[in-house]
Amino acid sequence: TDIVIYPNPSSDILNIDITSEINATYDVTLMDLVGKVCIEDVFLVNENTTATNKLNIAKLAPGTYTVVLRSNDNIQTIKFIKQ
Repeated sequence: TDIVIYPNPSSDILNIDITSEINATYDVTLMDLVGKVCIEDVFLVNENTTATNKLNIAKLAPGTYTVVLRSNDNIQTIKFIKQ
């Protein structure tokens, strides 16, 4: 699985590209630095494809946030900056 988040920093839309070798469901949690959940979503990725998913972050306060992506036993954490 390959995950790319862009643009970073971002001001309104955060793109999350997920490439997977298998059909997968990703639970996506966006948290601030103190661990408060700001956005939760579910992304579906088909086998051997790259899915681009968009999160609207326009209403978030400027700062550093963490995106946690969970699928089966795979957990990935990526930080980004909201301008």
